[in-house]
Amino acid sequence: MSWDIPRDWQEKEAFTAIKFNKEIRDKLNYLKNKPKVEVRSAEGFTTTSNTMVAVDDKVFRLELETFTSEIIIELVSSVKCSTLNAEVNLNVWVDDSYYLGAGENTDAYLGSFLSLEGVNYDNIIQMNVLVKDLAPGLHTFSLHWRVTAGTAEFRASTGLKHLGPYFSVRET
Repeated sequence: MSWDIPRDWQEKEAFTAIKFNKEIRDKLNYLKNKPKVEVRSAEGFTTTSNTMVAVDDKVFRLELETFTSEIIIELVSSVKCSTLNAEVNLNVWVDDSYYLGAGENTDAYLGSFLSLEGVNYDNIIQMNVLVKDLAPGLHTFSLHWRVTAGTAEFRASTGLKHLGPYFSVRET
């Protein structure tokens, strides 16, 4: 369901059930049920790549049709790195054409949404990114990452201690 511009009501215009449902109910339903896609995985994922690669496009590749230009991207997980002073960088590749954090078709380090440091330390991350300039339409979102040294790991879900990765995209 998409958003339609509200109508201009005329003075003394008769309310009918059909008009009321179309103009009020349908718009309220849209506002409380905005488009959203999400995935939660109980699996763990690792990388040793020092260039941006997909975490796993079979799992973390989402497709969403948007009707406005604003979306929120969310990532929640437990992440760790095996090497002292190494960094884990995370970014989102949109429509197979550009990285949101870099604003271009490169995986520019400074454009990463999130960078973590620490050796074998579980970093619980919650990343929320508001994107304001995405054209309405059908889009794909793919979670990418890299590590500067060693092995980066999205921890598998093991109860309360580790959160399996959660990735979502929704319209605001």
